[in-house]
Amino acid sequence: MAATAKATLKTFFETGDFPSQAQFYALIDTLASLLEDVANNLTTTAAGKVLDARQGKALKDLIDTLTTAVNNKPTVVAAPASSTASGTAGQIAYDGDYFYQCVATDTWRRTPLADWS
Repeated sequence: MAATAKATLKTFFETGDFPSQAQFYALIDTLASLLEDVANNLTTTAAGKVLDARQGKALKDLIDTLTTAVNNKPTVVAAPASSTASGTAGQIAYDGDYFYQCVATDTWRRTPLADWS
């Protein structure tokens, strides 16, 4: 049986009404057709499907994880002039001779760049 419009379903259950068996069937079939449109996975490609709450939460968690990873990526800045040059932990820099990493506020470490053999 096809889904019944919400406005029609509401008329079956107004105060004082006694819904018939057919009207209950219409309600059940409508609810069942709504559930058929819910996808309980993140891989469905079927048009018209919606995510259930569990998958919406899973998707949000994935987005949050990716956002954190993007926000925590190192910032590349100009090479510092000294080991106490202005800097913020997590910044990195490089020039022709060294790779630099800021390990704490205004505290830089460097390692020489060398060819591999």
